[in-house]
Amino acid sequence: MDIIGFDLHKRESRLAIEAEHGTIAERRIVTSRERFTAVLGGRLRARILLEASAESEWVARHLESLGHEAIVADPRVELAVRELLGADADRRGRSDRGAAVPRLLPSAHR
Repeated sequence: MDIIGFDLHKRESRLAIEAEHGTIAERRIVTSRERFTAVLGGRLRARILLEASAESEWVARHLESLGHEAIVADPRVELAVRELLGADADRRGRSDRGAAVPRLLPSAHR
């Protein structure tokens, strides 16, 4: 399952997609239902981490309607990464794919 991190903004949002084979693709898209559907509607189910913001509730609901798992979290909370990686990563303190995951959290809020 791909992991996607969103840095949501009112007009334009940034997303980072980590594929199962480890590559990361970053892009900016307009923050609208239409663009989210165009960019993510045809993808296989992904786990998506959204920063908590004014837009996060409607975005999460829309992404879930497209078949994705949406996790809304305060980007400053380490628990969001643990939730994203799962309990096994918490026990090991890392994940096989964990090296890239912190980069999925919005850098503006670090």
